[in-house]
Amino acid sequence: MVSEKEILSAAEELLHVKADSAKALPTNGPDRHWNFRVRGGRKSYLVRVENPVAVAQRGTRLDEEAEIVKFFSHYGLAPRLLASGIYKGRRVIVEEWIYGRRLPKRLTRGHLKKVIAFLARVNDVPYTSGKRLVKWKEDFLDVRARRIVLEKRLREGRGVREFRPLVKKLAPILEEGAEALRAKIERFPKTLLKKPVFCYRDVTSSNILDTGSRVVAVDWERHSVGISDPSFSLVVLMRRYRLGAREREFVFSEYRRCRRAPRLREFLEVRNLERILGEATWGLSWVTRRKKLHLPVRKREIAGTIVQIEKNIRELRGVLKG
Repeated sequence: MVSEKEILSAAEELLHVKADSAKALPTNGPDRHWNFRVRGGRKSYLVRVENPVAVAQRGTRLDEEAEIVKFFSHYGLAPRLLASGIYKGRRVIVEEWIYGRRLPKRLTRGHLKKVIAFLARVNDVPYTSGKRLVKWKEDFLDVRARRIVLEKRLREGRGVREFRPLVKKLAPILEEGAEALRAKIERFPKTLLKKPVFCYRDVTSSNILDTGSRVVAVDWERHSVGISDPSFSLVVLMRRYRLGAREREFVFSEYRRCRRAPRLREFLEVRNLERILGEATWGLSWVTRRKKLHLPVRKREIAGTIVQIEKNIRELRGVLKG
């Protein structure tokens, strides 16, 4: 971690302003890029410093992020990029500070309207104008690609002693789920399956701020945005906030009010299955990567991962039966 004194010097060098204070944000972690709020006069700035561990574990680089932020800020979806450069061998980017509140843990319909409007606006950004900026993460409904990911995560899970009994239990139900996914995807016209739109992939309370009139995303790492169909962002929203049947129907109707999306209801159903498969295996890779990088993994984190995967297995069985 860099010191707050170094952050002040970096901000002054990149922004050419007098910086008065720098404070580390609570989101900082050993495998995350480091965030600081820097105050200079009456203004505040977000200063992000590249963490080599985050590059190694997550594959996210701040030079790519700077391009993404600059691109989406043009559409009013991201903070303005104020500076990007190298300070003492580390990549540093500076963004405007967004004044707003984090989304609550339980979203009202008013919040849902704002978030859905934001997601629809991301979908409306012309794909051709930004497709060459970075190597975008693709999240199309593709069962072959999903199987490759699932098999890789199961292999990683077998490398952790505590996970081995769970992996043995998980493997057959994942295969059943992947086969069900294949059957559902085959019902879609191929022209619809790979019709690329930008999508915001990481709808969480810490990533999106409510400014009053709208919401703005403040996390634009390469994994937070990609190309897909509109169902990806909507299902992430539904699942992260554990929306019930009425709220899910509201999301569907509100999105349809914002923009046209052929066969959206079918896409949402299939995408939900695809997300369950992903969530049931993500924790296996997360623990494995941390161990490889010699990052701390507490026993309670492994136990929590097992509990979550067990929940995903029960949910997957319910979806396959129903």
